[in-house]
Amino acid sequence: MPVKINHFDRGKPFYPYIINYISTLHGIIELISRSIIKKIEHLNGIEIENFFREVDLRPDIKENFKKNRTTTPLIPLSLKSFFQQDRIEINIEEIANDWFNNGHYLVSYQMKAAGVLFIVAYETTKKYNDNSPIWNFFYHCRNAAAHNGKFTFTKWGLKKLPAKWGQFEITKSSEGTNLFRIPNSGGLLGIGDPIRLLWDIEQQYPQMRVEPS
Repeated sequence: MPVKINHFDRGKPFYPYIINYISTLHGIIELISRSIIKKIEHLNGIEIENFFREVDLRPDIKENFKKNRTTTPLIPLSLKSFFQQDRIEINIEEIANDWFNNGHYLVSYQMKAAGVLFIVAYETTKKYNDNSPIWNFFYHCRNAAAHNGKFTFTKWGLKKLPAKWGQFEITKSSEGTNLFRIPNSGGLLGIGDPIRLLWDIEQQYPQMRVEPS
């Protein structure tokens, strides 16, 4: 049976995370669309034709860009599914309306989904772990992200203390509290803090390098 996003049960766990996943993909498309518009805004007809001859887009999408010249995403969100041997078509207007109408419901899941950055960043750099306070802080953020956005301490985790980053400290008393500050629920970090933490770690560990794939 083909998947339709609005057929997911909103009373069950998956729907808000799927919306966040789609929103991220749509954001990438918006950025690509913005770049294309910027590149063609001062070109004449022949120059535009030459530009699009080099761009790998469907003909109808190219025509839309030529006609509208808007930063509104013109590339449809159509996701390939090898399982169902078809594409999952996304009605982005439905998604936009859901964010407008149910933003307070969705934003708390957006904060939890932001923890994926901690998980991936930690897993790709954990060999540099030296049990310093900032690295222990990084570890506990990653661990919280993997436990529904809440700080959770195992016997191993208790060994990863002290965990400090600037004025922030994670202690045993942080058990069960939110990684991200959620309206009416409290928490430790803001949505921009993962970027700042990773910046500080990168500066402190200049030996970190991209691992060969």
